[in-house]
Amino acid sequence: MEAILSQQISCQQAGFLPIPLSQVPIEALKDIKIYLFKENEYVLFTSSQRSITLKDITRFIESGIDIAYCSVNDHQKYYDAIKHCINNVIQSPTIRKDVRCNLLYHTCISFVDDLYSAPLTEASLENIGDISKAIVTNLLESQDTFSILFDLSNHDFYSATHTVNVCNLLVALGNKLKLDKDIVIELGIGALVHDIGKIFIDADVLNEKGILTDEQFSELRSHVTRGVDHLVDIGSFSDVAMHVISEHHEKLDGSGYPNKLKGDQISLYGRMSAIVDMFEAMTSVRPYRSHEYTIEEVFDILEKEAATDKLDKEILAAFKSLINETLSAEEEDNISHQTLLGELTTETSTDINTRALRYHFRLSANLRFVAKKQNKIQLENSQRIIIHNMSQSGIAFYTTNDVKPGKVFRISIDLIPNIKPIVLYGIVVWSQLQPDKWTSVGAKFSKPLNKRTIKQIQTVTPIHTIN
Repeated sequence: MEAILSQQISCQQAGFLPIPLSQVPIEALKDIKIYLFKENEYVLFTSSQRSITLKDITRFIESGIDIAYCSVNDHQKYYDAIKHCINNVIQSPTIRKDVRCNLLYHTCISFVDDLYSAPLTEASLENIGDISKAIVTNLLESQDTFSILFDLSNHDFYSATHTVNVCNLLVALGNKLKLDKDIVIELGIGALVHDIGKIFIDADVLNEKGILTDEQFSELRSHVTRGVDHLVDIGSFSDVAMHVISEHHEKLDGSGYPNKLKGDQISLYGRMSAIVDMFEAMTSVRPYRSHEYTIEEVFDILEKEAATDKLDKEILAAFKSLINETLSAEEEDNISHQTLLGELTTETSTDINTRALRYHFRLSANLRFVAKKQNKIQLENSQRIIIHNMSQSGIAFYTTNDVKPGKVFRISIDLIPNIKPIVLYGIVVWSQLQPDKWTSVGAKFSKPLNKRTIKQIQTVTPIHTIN
C-alpha cells in the first residue's frame, strides 16, 4: 500500500485561524495581520502598519481566494473586532444566516470568556447589553435561526459555552412565550451573567471531578448571592435580569437556593431560567459523569421535577415544545430522516469494508443520532467525536459514548470557523469498546461522499490516502 501525505498543512496546527473574506465585515480585520496560503506556506500580506482594504478583498475573491488567515495569537483581537461590529453583522443582508449565527455564537463565547475572567467593571455593562440585543435580533429574524444556534451548541460545560447556551435557550423561550422584545433582551442580559458569582469560588471546587463535600457544596451554592452582591455594586441591572441571576436555582416547593423561595415568590423569569439552566447542565458533558443524558432522558427528569411541584409545568411544556420543534425541523439539505430510518440497514452497508480509497487523519466533529420518538423523527443531543478515517462510502471515528450498530446519525464537520459546515448522514455498522474506554465505530454514508468534500477536508487537516 502506498501512503501519500497531503502537502497542505493544517492551518490550526500551523498556528493560524481561517477568515472567510466574503462574509466578515472589513472593520473586523482592521489592525490584524493577514496571511495568505501560497506555495504550501503562510505568507504575511498585511502588517501592523497596513490594514487589508476592500479593494484587496475584492481582488482576492475575483481570483478565487475566499479564505485568508490570522495568527492564533490575534484571535482575541479578531473576535473583539467582531464584537464591536456585531450589530452590523446581524443586520447585514450580504452575510449568510448560518455564517451570522456562527460568528455570533463564537464571538459570544469569546466575550463571556473575558467577562468571567475577572470581576465586572462599569465598562462591561454596555457590551453585555449589545451582545444580548444581537442575540435577540438574530433569533427574531426567522424561525430556523434558533435551530442553527442549537446545532452549533457545544455541550462540554465549559463556563463560557454553558453561559452562551443558557442565553440562547432563555431568549428563545422568551420568544416562544411571546414576551415583549425589551423583556427578552433583559432575559439575555441576565443569562450572560447568571453565573458571574463563580469567579469568586475556589477553582478546586469548580473543577472537582468527584462528589463535593458539604463544605464545598455550600461554597459552590454561594455563587448566586456573591454574583448578586457583585452586580449590585458595579451597576444597575433591570429587575428582569436580576430575577434570572438570583432565582435560577430556586424551586417552587422551596427546596432550591439561595433563598428557598416558594410558589409565587419566584418570578416568571426565575422559573424560566431554572428550567433552562437545568436542561443545559444535564445535556452537557461533565467529567464526573459515567452516563451522558439524552434530551429525552433530561425531559423525563424535568417532568418528574414538575410533577412534584419543583418546576413550573406550563413553562416546561412550552420549553419542551420549543426543543422538539427544533429537533423535528427539516434539515437544510432536505434529507428525509424518515427515509434514512426506513432504508438504511446494516445488511446494505457491507461496502464499508471494500478496498475503496481511504483517507486517514484526526478531525474533531459533532455527531447527533436520528431517532423516532412517539412517531416523531428527532435529532438527539450532540456529542463530540474524533474522525480518524473515511472513504467515499463510509467513515470510522472514536467516541466516549456507547454506540450500537444500526443507529442512524448526522455528523457536522466545522472545518473552518464561520463557514457552512459539512453535513454527513449514515448508519453505524459496527462498534468496539477499546481498553482506554473509547469506542471505535465504523459507519456507512447514506450516499457516497464526493471527492469535492474530501478536498474540502484536505485543505485544513493533514490527510494520508491509502489504497
